[in-house]
Amino acid sequence: MPDGGEKKEDEEHDRFRNKWEYYLACIGYAVGFGNVWRFPYMCYKSGGAAFLIPYFTALFFVAVPMYLVETAYGQLLDMKLNVRYGAISPGWWTVIPLQVSVNFFTSTYYITLMAWSISFFFESFKWDLPWLKEGAGDATEVDNLWNTAYFYDDTLETTTGIDKPGSLVGWLVLCMFISYVLTYFSSWKGLKSIGKVVWVTCLLPYVILTILLIKGFTLEGFGKGLKYLFIPDWSKLGEIEVWRAAATQILFSSSVSYGPLMYYGSGRGRKEKIITARLIVPLTNIATSLYAAISIFSFLGHVSTVKNIEVEDLSKSGPDLLFVAFPALLGLIPGSKFFSIIFFAMCVCLGIDSVFGFLDFAMKWLEDQFPVLLKIFKRREILRGVFMFFNFLFSMIFCLQGG
Repeated sequence: MPDGGEKKEDEEHDRFRNKWEYYLACIGYAVGFGNVWRFPYMCYKSGGAAFLIPYFTALFFVAVPMYLVETAYGQLLDMKLNVRYGAISPGWWTVIPLQVSVNFFTSTYYITLMAWSISFFFESFKWDLPWLKEGAGDATEVDNLWNTAYFYDDTLETTTGIDKPGSLVGWLVLCMFISYVLTYFSSWKGLKSIGKVVWVTCLLPYVILTILLIKGFTLEGFGKGLKYLFIPDWSKLGEIEVWRAAATQILFSSSVSYGPLMYYGSGRGRKEKIITARLIVPLTNIATSLYAAISIFSFLGHVSTVKNIEVEDLSKSGPDLLFVAFPALLGLIPGSKFFSIIFFAMCVCLGIDSVFGFLDFAMKWLEDQFPVLLKIFKRREILRGVFMFFNFLFSMIFCLQGG
């Protein structure tokens, strides 16, 4: 009887085929752009190695307990997404719709970054890297290294503000469309397709980071970058802003409370070990942040040494690090074309893992809340295709010159 019950349960619900698919899906979902562009800069600005004290404190007192609760709630309670929080208290039914809304808007942000990464990925195949500023090879000042005009003027074609939306940028529309196509075919069958895709999209970034790290360690002056990254400034521990930044970063990068971790937990077998899972994913997430930080700052140390420019003048965060600073740094080393291609391929993988986590959670809620939609469209793949199409139309605002 138990075997028959488990078989029936697997037929009714999405399930990962094994625990490794679950771990890779959670790690891929949690590890994203913030691990590459936000953590390294924040660690450097917030006291170097000293920043790790509030960071690990937030990890073990905030992220790990929340991860445990979300995973357990998803794994042990067998119910549809739309009624999970309402089962605790009727007034809590609004939590899931709010999570879906947050996931929707966050996914449009991530998928826009994916589109930009795809644009730079294709541009990397050109004979001469188009973002290299003329005279950058002989530059001794940071302003002569960064080609911000290529990103903001040539790629995004930005206007002076959102009050002047301008027209659609055709190349960005195409890149956005490719982003949604990749996301759709990664999640069109729910956890079954996600569990297969993550073997590539989750593991490939680690291979690429390793290649970049090895290359960085062969460059002159890499130690200077690591010195700036890790030498502790213990005085920073007395600043409340540093502790708040650590808590914000761990919540942002671990992706707890968004909902997909609970949904992924429902794809595990009930007998899977929850205590083990609550540590593996958050600790892997932190290790990835440190791994990316070491890779990036090894390159910063090299450029700082050969150009005689201080590291603090080179370091950036946010989109400027991914689409202005790091492409320029890659353009200054031998094999720049190869390293540019794999770097932006990594960025696409970082984005797609998080995006299909956000969107699959939203689509699963839609199917549970409005089962009539599955009757109308007959197949889940068609319903999800329609959902992706409307998301694509909404994302067109980010392809406008003023978007």
